[in-house]
Amino acid sequence: PTHGHAAVVFENRIYITGGKSSETPSLAALTDCYTYDPDDNVTHKRHMKFRRKGHAMCALRGKLYVLGGGEITPAECYDPRQDMWWTIPGLDGLGRVSAAVVKDVIYFLPEESVQVEYFDIDTGERAR
Repeated sequence: PTHGHAAVVFENRIYITGGKSSETPSLAALTDCYTYDPDDNVTHKRHMKFRRKGHAMCALRGKLYVLGGGEITPAECYDPRQDMWWTIPGLDGLGRVSAAVVKDVIYFLPEESVQVEYFDIDTGERAR
């Protein structure tokens, strides 16, 4: 079992990333990425580039976006069709965070903040 992971539904599958293992608490956060398909069970996907726990994940335009994670790491984007991860410039230093998508824009709230921020994937703009 893990805790501190993130999950999102995309194309009738549940994607789960990161977290920390309850069975090995001395280990750092995980880089794991799994999908759960009710018809096909669990499939392990390519690992994220960075260890994360307490992060957020959202789906937008055919890709998954992972932000924050309790450790200061850049955000990442995952393409499920290619099983590939890459980093997103300008979205680092978030720590623990919550996020959601509205009208093709990622809105997020870092844990220690009362100010909602947004990130526009088309322009790369991050603002409050």
